[in-house]
Amino acid sequence: MTLKYYIVLLFILLGNLTFAQNISISSKLDTNILLIGDQTKLNFEISKPINAQIDFPIFIDTIIDKIEVVEKLSLDTLSISNTNIRLKQSYIITSFDSGFYIIPQFAFTQIKDTILDTIALTNNEFLKVLTLQIDTTKQQIADIKAPFEAPLTFTEFVRENYFYIIGVILLLLAAFIIYRVILKQKNKEKPIVVIKKPTEPAHIIALRELQILQDKKLWQNNKVKLYYVELSIIIRTYIEHRFEVLALEQTSDEILSLIRNINPNTEINEALRQILTLSDLVKFAKANPLPNEHDFSIKNVFLFVNLTKIEKIEQSREEDADAIIK
Repeated sequence: MTLKYYIVLLFILLGNLTFAQNISISSKLDTNILLIGDQTKLNFEISKPINAQIDFPIFIDTIIDKIEVVEKLSLDTLSISNTNIRLKQSYIITSFDSGFYIIPQFAFTQIKDTILDTIALTNNEFLKVLTLQIDTTKQQIADIKAPFEAPLTFTEFVRENYFYIIGVILLLLAAFIIYRVILKQKNKEKPIVVIKKPTEPAHIIALRELQILQDKKLWQNNKVKLYYVELSIIIRTYIEHRFEVLALEQTSDEILSLIRNINPNTEINEALRQILTLSDLVKFAKANPLPNEHDFSIKNVFLFVNLTKIEKIEQSREEDADAIIK
């Protein structure tokens, strides 16, 4: 039993030795001397059996302290045969600190039967990083130059300012539309409104209509709104024919302002204000005046007509003329 055990162990050792002899590992720098900030390559090569699962050393940010990894290049296959394969893994490295650096040995690992094993180490590498010597007798130290500003392309300008560009376009479009509307309104021929005068004097018609309204007894029969609608139409029609204005189309405030400008008489203006205001409240606000207000309203219309009728004005002018002659 003992002899067989040693024979088996011998074969295993010989197999491992043979396997190890088929693996070749090396590391090499493209150059061993750099100026500070320059770059070079650190190359790892391995020649191994095709079926052997061997991992390269892995670096993230640095190789060692002060030697930084700029980029990990893709894995290259240098050669391949039926039994062996030769691979190369390179890292671009740099340093920003001058000095002499020793890049140590790095381990290559093998996974065999789920066991991680170190099979070989790379050789040491030496790197010297030099600073750039400046002859201050010939070259004066100058300030750091400002970054070069590249011209802004049209596409870049639009991309950076598209929000403002859209806003300006919308504002211009709105201004153009408003301008066109105003211009169109100005170019429209204003219709000439001709107020057709009745054959009878305006006050005669108004007084007759007021008498008819009184005889209808509308508010006495709970037709208050209809009463004030007709009363408002009578006074507005009278103002339209008497003063030749479109009183039927104007608001109460516009009519009051117009009459105040024509005749500043307080009694006239107060009578007109009362009837127009109360009519609006009944028609639009559903107000319900007292019975004495109904009678007071129609009396104010009679008063307004009698104080503004043409005969009254002409008589007043004749009286004024007689007083001047005397």
